[in-house]
Amino acid sequence: MARVVQGLTAGKTLPSLLFLCNERCSTRNQNGTPRAQGLPDASGRGDCFHIRAFSRFRRVCQSSLSILLHGVKRSTLVLGLLGFISIVAGVAAYWKATEHQRAWKFLLGFLDKDLRTCDKDTGTRLDAALVKLILSRKPRRSDLLDIFDYQPWFVWRLQADNHPDRVVIFEVNETGGHPGSTRFRLTTFSKEGRRCNTTEFTTGHRNYMGGFELRKVPVSAYPVLEVH
Repeated sequence: MARVVQGLTAGKTLPSLLFLCNERCSTRNQNGTPRAQGLPDASGRGDCFHIRAFSRFRRVCQSSLSILLHGVKRSTLVLGLLGFISIVAGVAAYWKATEHQRAWKFLLGFLDKDLRTCDKDTGTRLDAALVKLILSRKPRRSDLLDIFDYQPWFVWRLQADNHPDRVVIFEVNETGGHPGSTRFRLTTFSKEGRRCNTTEFTTGHRNYMGGFELRKVPVSAYPVLEVH
């Protein structure tokens, strides 16, 4: 009695193969005479040979298909992962640039204003903007120790003929011991908001600042800070 054996392939992506065989390897030769089960017939090949050949063929197909699908899935996964990383990096870069521009516009709103007169809330917002503009800067402390650090006093825009505009933040630390000195910090930005450099200096030992002003001098294209 014959039956149909359906050969299924890995992933069910290839058409099913139908193979017609005897329920038990044919017990008779092609001329109808009985023979031992599984022995070759007159052609020299028993039906078991065809079954084994088909089994090997199916295993080869399954293995090849598995390798192919594995490679496709891996490539698709890698490409998808790279695409996701690119999107996340792009969104992060855009968000960072947007935050930088907002902080820069906020800082420019204080040009030529005495920052010592700002209230606590404005001072906190100004400090948050400076943290975004200066990568090495850490948020200021909210306790009393904050008074022993540099305090922002002024923001100036410096202009000169045939030279790019510069924006300077003038910060002062008057909490040194006595005898001591007054410490200053100048942070310079390009007109687009990119930090150029930061310079710190003092009035010298046993000297303290009594006043300051921006002045034009012949030896400098930009105004200079005069401390007295």
